[in-house]
Amino acid sequence: MILTLIKDVPGRYPLIYILLFLFPLMGAFARHWFSTFFILISLISIVALIRRHGTESTPLQREEKIVLGGMALFFLAYFLPSFTHPFTINSLEVEIRYLLFIPIYLLVRELEKPHLWLSCGMAAGAACIFGYAMYELLVVGIEKQSYKIHGPYINHYYGSIAVVTAFVALGSMYGLEKRLQWVFIPAFCLGLISAILSGARGSYIMAFSAALLWGYLRFKIRIFIMFIGLMTIVSISLYGFSTTVKYQVDRAIDDVKYYFVLDDFSDIAHEKRSASIRLELWTHSLSIIRDYPMLGIGRGNFEDTVRDYMTEDQKKDPLLVHSHPHNAYLEVLVSKGLIGGLAFAMMFLYPMIIFFSDYRKSADTALPGIMLLSTFFVYSLSEVPFIKGNGTAVYLILLAVIFSHHMKKCRAPLNWKKS
Repeated sequence: MILTLIKDVPGRYPLIYILLFLFPLMGAFARHWFSTFFILISLISIVALIRRHGTESTPLQREEKIVLGGMALFFLAYFLPSFTHPFTINSLEVEIRYLLFIPIYLLVRELEKPHLWLSCGMAAGAACIFGYAMYELLVVGIEKQSYKIHGPYINHYYGSIAVVTAFVALGSMYGLEKRLQWVFIPAFCLGLISAILSGARGSYIMAFSAALLWGYLRFKIRIFIMFIGLMTIVSISLYGFSTTVKYQVDRAIDDVKYYFVLDDFSDIAHEKRSASIRLELWTHSLSIIRDYPMLGIGRGNFEDTVRDYMTEDQKKDPLLVHSHPHNAYLEVLVSKGLIGGLAFAMMFLYPMIIFFSDYRKSADTALPGIMLLSTFFVYSLSEVPFIKGNGTAVYLILLAVIFSHHMKKCRAPLNWKKS
């Protein structure tokens, strides 16, 4: 596979293809990998945009303008709450990435087969993620007596990246040549196994929902029903035979029970509280959105503002000290208000609508986008990848390549310039 890519490397901007291939490889277990490659790709894109100034380029389509406009508006919405709330520059390094998406997109849409390099990188990345999982489980895990793969940050990040990598690789294989497709199924399986070993409940939900969606899109109804039965059997088997899966699932169930039954959480072990903390933060976030609907309270102000909505007992709870509500949709509305919510819909929900509406017409190009957005959609229910450097880098680079490829192949006008 790698030899095939090297043989076919284009002469124009060859470094960008190599960076796209390397981008998915080690980000799940190497600190700052995604951010570093995002910066490199951004710099190349800006230079390319300057060098192309004044030359003819392929006109942007309406759908592309909406997505690019959403990115620009999302960045602008970062500054608007400063009129009413304290402004912090600490988040600018992440927020500016949405603006950098524009030159990245303008470059990759003009390149020849950038999706091929990224897709092969996703397959190789799934294998690398599994290799690290084996290292941490068999070497590091024995010393720490740990049965969860944590990676450089925390297990839910590692598991979520594993799921995104596995399903984007699976969705990408259908549009490639048969000589390349054979490596994607085992790569998908390795990525999925890594997510299971992570012990991250969010990644379990991501994988299960993405698998259901993939089966619904790929199979006829009778086979899909059989597929649901198979997934149910596999899930029950994992719960019955995997100590990690059983512990994490039971912990989530008990935690939800605690939240709705108990008034005092002081006697509950800290490691058994996660879902209940999120439920409390979500409740207070809704109150903040109600009081500051238009512009929000700004990035970096959640931790102080949410305390105004807590009871005295909640203020003494150290586990409720968080800088965000652990939900991307609430975070957008809390920090950037309805203006930020509109921008988020343009850059996240709108591409999802495009991919779903075009699936029957161009399944090969739409399915990778559906897998990317569906996994991030579930990921965002309990975490906030869009305010973190790694999560932002993954979403923006993958969306730029996958969406531009889809627009070129599915919605291209007759005068689209051939790369």
